[in-house]
Amino acid sequence: MTRNQLVTLLVEDDPSWQGILTEILNDNGLRVDCTDNLQAAIEMLRATSYRLAIVDLSLAEKNHHNQDGLQVLDAIQRFAPGCKSILLTGHASVELAVAAIQEYGALTCLQKENFRRAEFKEIIIKALATPISTETETANANIQTSPTAIGQQISHQSLSTKLALVVEDDAGWRSLLTELLNDTGYQVNVSSSYGEALGLLQREHYTLAVADISLASSLEPDRNQDGYRLL
Repeated sequence: MTRNQLVTLLVEDDPSWQGILTEILNDNGLRVDCTDNLQAAIEMLRATSYRLAIVDLSLAEKNHHNQDGLQVLDAIQRFAPGCKSILLTGHASVELAVAAIQEYGALTCLQKENFRRAEFKEIIIKALATPISTETETANANIQTSPTAIGQQISHQSLSTKLALVVEDDAGWRSLLTELLNDTGYQVNVSSSYGEALGLLQREHYTLAVADISLASSLEPDRNQDGYRLL
């Protein structure tokens, strides 16, 4: 373990998931602080500067209606605004994913039964790609800028940059579509899940979107039309 290791907060009450997630995070060079309850998570957020937080929705094993994880996300917004958060749940719905992203600032919402290590690692890499200082400066600039100025910035960006979003859970198709779009002058952001794509749509202004109709990590596997919902 090195001094420069980034610290991740893991809030999960299931020992098996604690082990799985800790292993993946350690393999990606991250040190992990783990807790299984809301109060301890809040205390840790106040005491430590975290770069990433992985939060389970339900922190009460015998109560499937428990949503303490959302309160953890709220605490992250208040005490660690530079910390990226990912919500995990075994009882997901589209409405929950939207709320986690729009209201509680989560980067994405992942369903445990469709959990894939490779996808999780990709999301971790993206979450850590932007330095904290850049995020802070951007946030401060938005607070100090008038709505008119923000509108002018968006208009200028749309004229100077062709930004496309590719939502595809097949790695081969993602690569092919990205290559084709790059060849036609687009800058491309890619996603493999509904929740992650929704977060990207909240953060960027796109001139083109290409979405697979059916995504492997769907929150509603029996009626998998996440791509249609995104469009």
